Amino acid sequence: MTRGVGLKSTVISVLTLLALLAMLTGSAFFSASSARAADTPVTTAALAPESTLVFLSAYFDTQTDQWQKASALFETLGLGSIEEMITSSSDSTSELTPEDLEGAEIGIIITNVDFASETASDLSGGLTGGLTGSSASETASDFGSSDGVVIVIKPQDPQKVYDEAQKSLEDDATAAGVTVETTDYEGVTISSIPGDETSGDSGTAQALVDDSIVVGNSVDDVKAVIDVSTGKTAPLSDNEQFKKLQSSLETEFLAFGFVNGPALEAAGMSADASSMSSLSSVSLLKAYTGFVAYAVDNGFRFDSLSVNEDGSSPLPASSGFSPNLASRVPADTMLLVDGNDLNQTGALDALALTLAKSVLGIDTAATPTAGQSQEEYEAGIYDQAASVVGFNIKTDLIDQIKGEFGIAVWGANMDDPSNLGILFVTGVDNQATVQDVVSKISLLAQSALSGQASITTKQVGEATVQSVDLSSSGFPLTLDYGVIKGKLIISLGNGLDTYLNGATNSLADSSGYTDALSALPENPTAIAYVDTAQLVPLVESFSGALNSATSSSVPDASEKCGDYSSQEEAQAALDAAGGFDFDLDQDFDGQACEDFFATPEAAASPTPELNLDALKSLTIVSYEKDGMAGSSALLLIG
Repeated sequence: MTRGVGLKSTVISVLTLLALLAMLTGSAFFSASSARAADTPVTTAALAPESTLVFLSAYFDTQTDQWQKASALFETLGLGSIEEMITSSSDSTSELTPEDLEGAEIGIIITNVDFASETASDLSGGLTGGLTGSSASETASDFGSSDGVVIVIKPQDPQKVYDEAQKSLEDDATAAGVTVETTDYEGVTISSIPGDETSGDSGTAQALVDDSIVVGNSVDDVKAVIDVSTGKTAPLSDNEQFKKLQSSLETEFLAFGFVNGPALEAAGMSADASSMSSLSSVSLLKAYTGFVAYAVDNGFRFDSLSVNEDGSSPLPASSGFSPNLASRVPADTMLLVDGNDLNQTGALDALALTLAKSVLGIDTAATPTAGQSQEEYEAGIYDQAASVVGFNIKTDLIDQIKGEFGIAVWGANMDDPSNLGILFVTGVDNQATVQDVVSKISLLAQSALSGQASITTKQVGEATVQSVDLSSSGFPLTLDYGVIKGKLIISLGNGLDTYLNGATNSLADSSGYTDALSALPENPTAIAYVDTAQLVPLVESFSGALNSATSSSVPDASEKCGDYSSQEEAQAALDAAGGFDFDLDQDFDGQACEDFFATPEAAASPTPELNLDALKSLTIVSYEKDGMAGSSALLLIG
C-alpha cells in the first residue's frame, strides 16, 4: 500500500504518531487501575479473525482527555502538538483531511508471521529508536506496505471516507497505467489495483464492510475480514483470553494492543525459522499479551498483562520475593535492574546458544537438521562448545543462576571515571560449580590477553576473587569477578566494594527513585530504573566528543581551487600530483575542493527539536495479578 496518497497517507501519519507513543514507553511490562472516567471501546476487534497474530487499536479523537494530555506532553518534549505532528507528517494531496478521521477508531490486523514477530519484539524492546521517531516512522510505513497487514477504519462518516478512498485508488490506478478491478464477495464489493514488481509498489485492495473501511495489500486480505463480518470466521473479540486481558487493563488509553503468542509461535514453526529464533525462548512472547499506552499528568504509561494458553502465568512465581538492591547502591545510580530468577524467563537461553555457536564458529542463525529436535540440537552444540572452553555453558553456568539478580551503574563521568561503579550480581545454585567456571574463564582470558594485562586474585572473606587491572587502557579501573557467599559478582571500578559494604546514601532513599515508584503498583517482583536526567547529558557529551574526533573543522576551499572550472578538473590535478597537494585537499580526504564547488543547500524547513532535558526517568515494574504476569512502565516527563 505504498502508492496511496489520500486515505492511506493520512492514516499512516496517524499510525506514525501511535507507533511513537508505543515506543516512547515500549516494554513487555502492567499497572494498578487508575480513574476510568471514559472507557475506550475496541470495536474493530470484531472484524479481526480470531487467529490474528498481533492486533492494535486507537482512536483519532483530539478532543478526549487522553489526547489533550498527550499533546501537552509532546509540547513539553519540544515536538509540538499532536495535530501539528500529524499535519506535518502527512503528504496527502486528496480532499480527505485529519478532521474527516476525527472520532474514528483505527484497527490494525497483522497475520504476517515475520512482521508480527518483529512488531511483538519492538513492543517489548524498550525505548530503542523511539525517542528519535525514526523507528516509529519505519514501523508505521511497514503497516502500509507489508502483506498480511490490514487497516480497519471506523469513522464517523463511513461513506464520505470510503468515497474519498475510492477517488485515491482511481488516481493511483491512473498514475500506474492500470485499471481498478472489482470483486464481489459475500455481498461486498472489493476494489483493487495490482502491485508493481518493477517499482516495488504493493497492491491495494479496499472495501466498505458494514460501517468500516478495510484496506489491505490484496483481495484475499480484505476477504479475510469480510469472512469475520459474515460470521464465517470467529472474531478476535470473542476470544476468551482477549476479553480477559482487555477487561483487566486500563480502559482509557491512547492505544491498545494484543499479541497472540501461541499462534505466533505455531506460525513461526512452519515459517522461516530465523524469524522466530530471537523470540522462541522468551516466555512472555509465547503467551497471550494485552497492553495499553496512555498519558498521565507527568508522563506516559505503558501497561501489559500476559497469560499462558492454559491460564497460568508465563513467569515463575516470586514466592514473596522483594527487590532490595536499591538499598545497597548509591543515590546517584543511573541504571538499576533488580529481579528474580533471570534464567527462568528464557532470556539467557538464546544468549547462551548464540555464545556456544560463536565458540564453534557456527552461524548463529543455523537450525536443527532434518529429524533432529531443537533440544537434541542445542544439547549437541553445548557439548561441542564444552570441549573447547572446558565447561558446559548451559548446565554449568546458565542453569546455575537462581534467586535475586541485579545490574547497577553509578558515578558515570567521562571526565573523571574514578567514581565509576558497574555491578552485576546474581544468586547461584551450586557455588562450587560456578567457581570452577570462573577459574576456567580466567585461564581463557589470561591467554587471550597475551600479556597486555594480568589477572590476579584477592581474598574477600573466604572467597577468591579474580581481578584484572585495566589501568593500561588509560582508565584507573579494575574488573573483579568471583563467587562470594552464594552470589556470582562481576564488577567494574568500585562496584564490588560498594555492594559488599553498602552505600551511605542509597538509591532507595533518593527522591527521584521513590517518586517514580510511588506512581506505580506496589509490591513489585522486578524493577528497572533509568535516571534519564543523568543519562542524557552523558550520551550528549559522548556524542559530542565522538563527533569532534571524527569530523574535520577544515573546509576544503582554498583560493587555488578557483584556478579550476569544476571539481572534476581540480580532482584531475590532485590525482596528477599523486594526491599530495595541500591547497587542493585541505582536509586530507582524497577529494579535491569539495567545499569550494559544493552547491549551496536550500534552507531546510525547521523541524521540531526534541527537548531531552524534559525526560526525567523511565521506571518499569513487574508483578503478579490474578495469576497473570503484569508490568507497568512510566516515562516521567518534567
